[in-house]
Amino acid sequence: MKITSTILIMACAALIIYPLWGLLSPESYLHELLEEFPSVNKTSVNQIKLAALIQLVENVILASVFINLARYIQTPTKPALLKFAACTLMIYPLFAMISHFFMAMALSQHLKQPLLHIELSANSLFYMVMGAALLGINKAQSATFNNQID
Repeated sequence: MKITSTILIMACAALIIYPLWGLLSPESYLHELLEEFPSVNKTSVNQIKLAALIQLVENVILASVFINLARYIQTPTKPALLKFAACTLMIYPLFAMISHFFMAMALSQHLKQPLLHIELSANSLFYMVMGAALLGINKAQSATFNNQID
């Protein structure tokens, strides 16, 4: 259990540190942004920092899922932690779509005709399915616990 919690906490740290790199070294972070937004190669430093800040907010939401899962693993008698993580994981793709849209807007301010799009992919659906699975596990454990009490 300790190993799983440690891995989740380390993933949290990586999620939060990654966009901080964009705030501290925007020029080198631009290469990362170009992979997702190829048309923004002449973006200003302030635009890169704004995109990194938006990415940080998105990653904090996902990190909160991992923190609550780690806390639940350490104290499985608190099902609210698992329920919160599951519900947050289910709505995370919505947050991701919105943040990617705002990142694209921030990075393409200097373009005359920017191409902005919203994408729903198998990756984003995976978060929803895993959140639903965690919610199902939470309900099954609650039902089992209630049956044991009766």
